[in-house]
Order: sequence, then structure tokens, then C-alpha cells
Amino acid sequence: MIKSLFNSWSGCFMNPGGGEEQLLNTKKALEELKVQISLYDMWAPQKDIDILHQFSINPGVEHVVKEYKNLGKKIALSPIFWAKPEAGTHLHFQVKSLLETSDVILTNSHQETELLSEHFNISKDKFSKVRNCITEDYFTIGDPEIARKEFNLPKKFILSIANIDQRKNTRRLLEAAQINNSQVVLVGHIRDQEYWKEIQNEFKNYLYLGPINNKNILKSLILSSSAFALPSLCETPGISAIEACSQGASIVVTSEGPTEEYFKEHVLYADPLNIEEISLKLKEAFEIKRDQKALQEFVLENYTWDKAGQDTLNAYRRVLS
Repeated sequence: MIKSLFNSWSGCFMNPGGGEEQLLNTKKALEELKVQISLYDMWAPQKDIDILHQFSINPGVEHVVKEYKNLGKKIALSPIFWAKPEAGTHLHFQVKSLLETSDVILTNSHQETELLSEHFNISKDKFSKVRNCITEDYFTIGDPEIARKEFNLPKKFILSIANIDQRKNTRRLLEAAQINNSQVVLVGHIRDQEYWKEIQNEFKNYLYLGPINNKNILKSLILSSSAFALPSLCETPGISAIEACSQGASIVVTSEGPTEEYFKEHVLYADPLNIEEISLKLKEAFEIKRDQKALQEFVLENYTWDKAGQDTLNAYRRVLS
């Protein structure tokens, strides 16, 4: 039996929601494949393992990685990183060191592999692709009436399930929707309070429902909406957009990041800095009738955690052999 130790570290370069979700769902998927998973405890470091799986490359994690590398353990790294720090900076050195120390680097897309390989001069042989995925809650279609009974929703609205901050581009989404006289329903944590205050002072075309974890309500909101939008400054590619796709939603996502690699022709793409383009795509999304069954089949074929678990296990076996 393979024994893997998972470590994570919250920080500014890690997706605060997606990173944790990726770790926990990978853990569950691997345990179903009979991999023994432990979570790192800095007060009682576990040494009886085969491989350390490090999620994120935030400042500070290099100490844990080097400790286990010196013990002769294999290192798997899920970077959850989408940036190109300038050569010669401390961040560039730190990231490059972690990439070089790792035995296998698990990226969410070919595009992430290309970015890391080229910018940090790391051999592509070291990379393996493990997709971001959805949980089994989204394997079935929800009931649109649940959300309408729970909330006083607009008759037609754009739904966005995302943190409220500058990276998720909430302000430009509201401005684009305002051009179309459209209402936006926002679901998610407020990660930037000053940014949120600016939005509250400037816009009235939204309903904020706060963070919601109930999957049945989230599915119902997706089905109640006229369009789903995630025009972030960058996505890798946005788990909430995959979830919306599983319900057959008409979707507008950012053109930045590997979104097209994930969604292909099934969604509309917009430049996140171009408010008029976002507005036009939202208007187009309102008029599209998607094939719900075909979209769900597309998602279930490609983006389930059991597939991600198997890809991760294959990467483990490769480095351990």
C-alpha cells in the first residue's frame, strides 16, 4: 500500500477555496483507491510514508519539502500557481527551487505545464496533468424551484458563484450586466472588504446571498439563472463553472487561463478586462439554449474526482518505481 502525506499552506498564491477543495477531494479519491493518506502535523511529523504531496507553493512550504526530501522521500507537487515572477527575485528562486526539488509536478492543465516549464526552465518530463473536477453531488440535475422558494430571486438573472475580490472581477461583471439592464445574483465569500464597499456604493443591480455550501441550493440557483458568469482575471479553470456546466447552464467564462482547454465549444469566452465584450457575451448567453444532457455527459466523461484520483495514483506509481 502506498502511503502519502498531504501538506498545504494558506497564502496569497493559493486559491483560498479551490486549493482546499482540491486537497480534500484528492484525498477521498485516493483513499478509495486504497492509498493511505495522512495530513501533515508540524507538531508530530510523520516519517513512515512513501511520498509527500505538497499542495501549493506558498512561502514557507519549502522547509517541509526539503525536510522530507532529505529523508529520501519522493515529492509530488500540486502548484496551484498562475504567475510569472521576475527572474532574480526571491519568489522566482523559491518557486524554481520547489519545482526542481519535486519528483513529479501535478498541474491542472497543459497550459499550466507550459507556463511553469518555460518560465522556470523545468523539463516537461517532470509534469503530469490532473484535472480540476466536481463532486458526485453534481452527477444529477437539481430542482430550480428550491432556490426560488428559498430566496426572492429576480425573474431573470446572471449567477456568479465566486469569492468577491479583484481576481474574480466582480466589479467588471456588475458593470457589464448594468449595460444590459441585467440583475446579478452573487454567491461567495467577501475576500476584499474595501473592494466590496466600492461595489456597494456604485452598483444596485445585484443580490448578494453570501456564501452557500448546500449543493442542492447551489444546483437550484444554477438552474434558476438565465446565465452563469465567471469572467475572472484568471481561472484554472474555476470549479464553480464546471459545476454550472454539469447542470446545463449557459456560461460566460474568462478567456484567461486554461478555460478553453476545459470547456471547448460548450461555453462563451470573454476578455476579463473588456467590459463591453463581457456585456455582449452575457447578452448572447441569455439567448442560448444548451443541451442539458449533452453538457452533463461531457462533464461526467472528463471531470470527476475518481478520474483525478486515478491520474494522481498513476503519477505516484511512476515516481515510486
